[in-house]
Amino acid sequence: QAVAVPPDEELKRLSWALTVVEKSGFKFKISIDSRNPEVLSTILNKHKVDFINDVSGLNNKGMLELVKTSGLSAFVMHSLDVPANPKNTLSDDQDPCAQLVSWWQRRLVQFEELGLATEKLIFERLFLHNQRLFFFFFKIWMPICMRLHFK
Repeated sequence: QAVAVPPDEELKRLSWALTVVEKSGFKFKISIDSRNPEVLSTILNKHKVDFINDVSGLNNKGMLELVKTSGLSAFVMHSLDVPANPKNTLSDDQDPCAQLVSWWQRRLVQFEELGLATEKLIFERLFLHNQRLFFFFFKIWMPICMRLHFK
């Protein structure tokens, strides 16, 4: 299991990396992957960022507020627990794609009620090779970021 990086260390690492990228002169889109709203807020105030990526699925009120006020697009990862709890998983007796679609639809209603611009949200899901992803694409009807992982 991964060890959480303390906020001050996360900020130090991100600031260093973004400074290197900015000085390089390369022009490409930057996505910051963090679940710490204080770190992300500091980064947004000091560096150009194009996307927010929250592995906790925007379950933190501070992250929700940052997404809302920044106007940036955000990757919203399906997450049951962060850090991951191996005992809290998708149900084995239900279609995993149906469970993900249902989760996303519930979250969209919550996001709309909070005043988030849902057209700027991108569903992100890590799929393992044994999950049926082809059905999933036809049910979301929103931008999707897929990360495939084969172990």
